[in-house]
Parts: sequence; C-alpha cells; structure tokens
Amino acid sequence: TLTPTPTKTLSATSTATNPPGTCGYSANFDGGTIADTLGSVWSSFNWSGGTQGAVFLATPGANGTSAALALAGSNPSAGGFGVEALFPVVENFAGLTNLQFYFKVGTVNQYRVMFANATIDAGDFDDYGFSFTPSAANQWQLITIPSTSLTRESWGSMANPPSLSQALSQATGLKFQTEGANTAAVTFLVDRKSTRLNSSHLGI
Repeated sequence: TLTPTPTKTLSATSTATNPPGTCGYSANFDGGTIADTLGSVWSSFNWSGGTQGAVFLATPGANGTSAALALAGSNPSAGGFGVEALFPVVENFAGLTNLQFYFKVGTVNQYRVMFANATIDAGDFDDYGFSFTPSAANQWQLITIPSTSLTRESWGSMANPPSLSQALSQATGLKFQTEGANTAAVTFLVDRKSTRLNSSHLGI
C-alpha cells in the first residue's frame, strides 16, 4: 500500500552509479505493481493547499497495456499536487535526447514533467522540465519531449542554479505534477515511460 508523502528527504551526497550519459529508464505497470527499471521509491506530494490521495494503479493502461500509474487530488489556484519516482541513487542522464510517455487526464489543463535534482530541490524546487496541455480528456496521448526543451520556469529564485546538463547528470527522480489551477478534482494517469539516450531507446 502506497501512502502520500508530501515531504521528501533527498541526499545531496549520493553519487551516480552509471558512467556519463548511460542511464536508461523505463516503466510500465502490467505486472500489477508500481515499479520501474531503477527500483525507484514512488511518492506523491503537494504544495500551497493542493491535496492528493495515494498513488494507485488504474486499469486499463495505455496502448493495450493492463494498468497505468494514477493519482487524484485537488488543484486550487495557489497550489497543486504530483507524483515522483525517487531514484535509489543519483542517476546520470547526460546523454538524454528525449523523454517519452503516455498521459491521460480527466480534466484538460496544463501539466508538467520534471527531472528532480537535489541541489535545485534544496534551493527553490524549480527543476528542469516541460509543461504540456493534453488536447482532449479521457484519451491516451503519447508525449515526446526533446531534452533541449527542458527548462526551469521563471519563478525560480536560485542565483546560480545548475545548468541543464549538470542537473541531468545528477538526477534524483522523475516528477509529474499539475500545473494549471482547476476548481474541480483532478485525476491524471501515466504509463510506459522511457528515455532515449543518444541512439538507444528503452521502453516504448
């Protein structure tokens, strides 16, 4: 049973176990468990009045799969909620060319995916990521994001944040969260996540 964990402790002293740019990642949930290729710890989080339940598996999943990762909660104007795969050790995604996943929402709004970095999360939580808006509700969509499109947002307050390459080479997790405010309850589902590293591809 997974329980919400709004606060997370990240280790800034962990070291990457993979040679530069070699970390690949994939996750699908057909086995009936919330697991990925790195053995991540999954947790949900919220901020500024957002609320959420426990991370759960919803059926069916995307593109013929049996299950998908899901999270439901509230997303008021001042806050939101999300889910993170917290990697067991710091991972090196310096060779990332794109991130790919299936996404489904009950409410069309803006959402965001981010690579967590301990230095940034100790500063302002404005991790490098990409904001996107699904074109329709209750439909699976394949989202592909080039690594060059990953950016911080304008509200970040760190004076000298890590560069994109530095942040990717010291990644501590992968986050999906609400972005645009919505007065109604929000549910989003994620399935078949994977990364492309240079010319090699895992997952989809």
